[in-house]
Parts: sequence; C-alpha cells; structure tokens
Amino acid sequence: MRYPLLGLKHLLEHRELWPYAVKSLIVGLLLFMLLVAIAAGLILGVFSEPLEFKTVLLGCAAVLLGIVGGIVLFALIGNVIAGPYLEAMTERMMADAGRLKETPRGYWAAFAGGLVDQAGRFALFLAVQAMLFGVWLTPAALFHPLAASVVTAFFVAIEHLEYPLEARGLRFFARIDWALKRLWPSLGFGTTLVFVMPFAGFVFLPAAVCGAVLLEAELERSTATSGIPSA
Repeated sequence: MRYPLLGLKHLLEHRELWPYAVKSLIVGLLLFMLLVAIAAGLILGVFSEPLEFKTVLLGCAAVLLGIVGGIVLFALIGNVIAGPYLEAMTERMMADAGRLKETPRGYWAAFAGGLVDQAGRFALFLAVQAMLFGVWLTPAALFHPLAASVVTAFFVAIEHLEYPLEARGLRFFARIDWALKRLWPSLGFGTTLVFVMPFAGFVFLPAAVCGAVLLEAELERSTATSGIPSA
C-alpha cells in the first residue's frame, strides 16, 4: 500500500525521469481542460432557460452524470494518451536498474497498443462487475459492495502494473494472471490508488507508474527468493 508514495519519492529523486512525467502531465492537463470546457458549456446550456423545478432537477442530474462520466472518460482516455510517455519512463527505470534494455517503440505504436489494452481491460472490468450483480439473487447480496470494491481496486492496480509487465513482454491475460498470483500485494497497491487518484488525478499518474515498477521488481525478487517460478 505504500508503493504509490515510494513511487513519488523515486520520481522526485531521479531527474532523468522528469521529461517523461512532464510530457504525460501536459497531455493530461490539455485533456482535462477540454473536458472542463465541455462540462461548462453543458451547464450553461441547462441553466440558460427559465428556471423551473423540473428543469433544475433534470439539469442537476445531468450535471452529476456528466461529472461522473467525465471522470471515467478522463481516466480511460487520459491513460491512453499519456501512456506512451509513461511506457518510455518505465523502460528507462527498468533499464537503469539493469532489468531491461531500453527499446522505445515510438509514440503511435505505444498509443495503439495502449488503446487496445485499455479497451480490453475496460470490457473485462464491466463483464466482471456485471457478473457480480448475480449475487443479488442470493443471500450474499449484502457483500456485493465489498466484492465490487475489491474488483475495482484490482483493476486499478492492473492499469498501472501493466507498464512494467508489458515492458517484460507479458501479454494481456498473462499480466492478469501475474497479478492474480500476487493478489494481496496487487489489492493493497490498487486500494491506495483508489483513494489517491480521485483527488490527485493525472498529476499523480507518473508517480503511480513509478510505484508500480518498484512493486513489480520487489515482487519478482520475492518470487525468485522463495523459489516459485516467475511469470
């Protein structure tokens, strides 16, 4: 659970990583400004008409849904757009640690790969969450919020751990399998990010990726020490 903060510490101490982080922050900021402008236009459009109770109620509901949808959209698109810079930062970190030869694949190739992975991860996340609604047909319905939260934390962890795992050449489902075999550390990492990211947003994203690289390296060392075959 402390690895997101360790990632922030690592990022602040290594200036060679700053250019990658700054580029990811710039594209994230531009996307954020675009979403704010769209939201502002919708709000002004709703409240430009004469105010009636029904109009205000529907307008507030639309604004709330727009904010929630904007956060989700920002998380999905922002990670894809900033992904190539974060991928290059990951490869630099792992190369400096002697774990990987730095072989950047270019922005557009990384963008396309990130887009496919994000779409697949989001589809899998929705499928698992939809399956969890089945517990409402059983006496275990009380535990649905807890189960849904656990799934969310796991997928948030995967979204960041995929950077070092992809750099090592693991495919989509192999990354999921890697995290499932290290479930408790993955859940701890994802839980911290669930609480941090809504407030820090894209500003904390480079630090979170640095933390994921550090965590993946530590878990691999632990696996090698215990004699368990690595993924």
